[in-house]
Amino acid sequence: MGKNAVRIKDIAARANVSVGTVDRVLHNRGRVAEEVRQKVLRMMKELDYEPNLLARTLGSNRTYRLAAIQPDHTRDPYWQAPWEGLEKAARELQPYGVQLTVYSYELAEVNSFREQAEAATCSQPDGILIAPLFYRESLAFFERWQQQRIPYVLFNSYIAEVPALSYVGQDSYQSGFLAGKLAQVGQPGPGTYVVAHVAEDIANAVHISQKERGFRDYFAQLAAAALLLAD
Repeated sequence: MGKNAVRIKDIAARANVSVGTVDRVLHNRGRVAEEVRQKVLRMMKELDYEPNLLARTLGSNRTYRLAAIQPDHTRDPYWQAPWEGLEKAARELQPYGVQLTVYSYELAEVNSFREQAEAATCSQPDGILIAPLFYRESLAFFERWQQQRIPYVLFNSYIAEVPALSYVGQDSYQSGFLAGKLAQVGQPGPGTYVVAHVAEDIANAVHISQKERGFRDYFAQLAAAALLLAD
C-alpha cells in the first residue's frame, strides 16, 4: 500500500484496535495501554504512515507566527526578489496555519533596523528570518532571542559565531574573490584597484568585510603566483 493512501482506519485494522485509539496515540492524548501504543506505533512504521500535516494543523487551531526582517525593497531593487519570495512563502504557508509578517528597515539606517527588530521581537513570534546587515546590533538581538528560545535563520549575511538554525544566501568571501578575478580579466598588466565603501560602516557590516577580504585575497594569491613564476 502506498504511503499516501494509508489512513487512520487502515492502521486501526492492522493493529486490531479502534480508530479512536489510533487517534489518541497519534496526538498523545487520553489513556492508552503502553502495549497497545507500541503496537499502533509499530503498525504505523510498517505501513510507512505519514500524518496529514494540513489536517493536523487545521485540527489544532493553532497559528504559527513568523517574523521576517529585511531592508525596504522599495528603496533598493536588490531586495525586491527576497521580498517576493517572502510574499510567496506567506501565501503558500497560510493554509498550514503559518502567519508571516515582514518588518522592513531602511537599508543604511541602524536606528531603523533596531526599531524593526524590536517590533519583531515584541510580537513574540515562533521564529525569525533576518538579514542582519548591522553586525553589532544583530548580535544583541540574537542573544535576546536565544534567551527567549526564539529560533532564527539568517539570510544574505552569514555570521559564523551565532547559533542560527540555518543560513540562506551567497558565500560573501567567494563573491569578493570572484569579483577580483573578473576585475583582472582582460587587463594588459599589473594595475591598481581601489576598494571604496560608500556610506557603510565596514566594521559593522560582516557581509561587506567578507567580500573585501575575498577580493584582496585573490590579488594576494595572484601576486604570489607571479613571484613563483619569476623565481
